[in-house]
Amino acid sequence: MQRHDQYFFLDRDCIKRVIKTFKPTGKVLEIGGGRGAITQELVSDKKKIDVVEIDRTLSFLLNQKFEGKVNVINKDVMDVTFNGYSSIVGNIPFSLSSPILFKFLASDAKKALFWLQREFAEKMVASPSDENFGRLSVMVQARSDVKIVENVSRFAFVPVPETDASVVLLKKKEKFTVDAVLVNALFQHKNQNVKNALMHSTSTLKKTKEELREMLDKVPLELREKRVYCLTFNEIEEVSKKLA
Repeated sequence: MQRHDQYFFLDRDCIKRVIKTFKPTGKVLEIGGGRGAITQELVSDKKKIDVVEIDRTLSFLLNQKFEGKVNVINKDVMDVTFNGYSSIVGNIPFSLSSPILFKFLASDAKKALFWLQREFAEKMVASPSDENFGRLSVMVQARSDVKIVENVSRFAFVPVPETDASVVLLKKKEKFTVDAVLVNALFQHKNQNVKNALMHSTSTLKKTKEELREMLDKVPLELREKRVYCLTFNEIEEVSKKLA
């Protein structure tokens, strides 16, 4: 296993296809350059890209292989700002999927292409009433249009991880208004109706049961009785506004 659970992706045909779909624009940052398989498809004679790589040996090799075409940043990705970049690309360590994803969503970068654990990716793109629909789905789709562009086998990686992966494309959009704390409270009890989910979230919301009852009076009855995982995005936004 590599540092930070990094697995090198070797399917060059897949890389070419998804980079062509992605169409990186503006200033480009690659996360985890590794051995340069993805870097190779990102560099061009016209544009120099930034590549963050925590491993010193790999950083040295990337500089040698792509001399004059890349700017290698030998740091932990969590210490690198995403602001100022238009396009983010990365076969990222599965253990850092969530922090890297939310770092991208909080930045001013416009789009991203990530290799992610299959199960994680399916939760990102899940729709209301889907068993995978949850907090991750809501918070990602609140900020971006997201889709799986290709599913890939675990055997396309070295070393071979324990799970298959998916390549996910995200494009920022004007986000709808949701309260992250409220979404977290609701989806901790996603199989319950909205009323019960909130009444069981006193500690998360830092409210007494009496305060929550008063707040729930503002929510239409049909929404109070609806199961959390069945809420549409518009309904989540409505509940969020009513309880703000």
